[in-house]
Amino acid sequence: MTHLEIAKCAREQLGKPFANECGFTTTNKPQQLFKMLVAAHLMSARISAGNATQGTRALFRHKLDTPQKMVDATWEQRVKILPRQKNSWVDSGSGRSPRL
Repeated sequence: MTHLEIAKCAREQLGKPFANECGFTTTNKPQQLFKMLVAAHLMSARISAGNATQGTRALFRHKLDTPQKMVDATWEQRVKILPRQKNSWVDSGSGRSPRL
């Protein structure tokens, strides 16, 4: 099995459920790739996977689903959109919310 075949298999088996949970489909189109980048960024924060998934869905529900829309929104607007969990969006190392 080639590396490309392994990557395609992993994307088909692992990428779709993750994307579905976050509210988007996996295609090789710029907007969908941006959504995957946003989801991956939130998943890398020191929060639970469930909170990251909820946060991703919330950002997309508020139409922050393109790079330009994300840039146009202020940091405060983006943080207000994220679901409120007891200090779940605060990085324990810095005491700040993850930069979006």
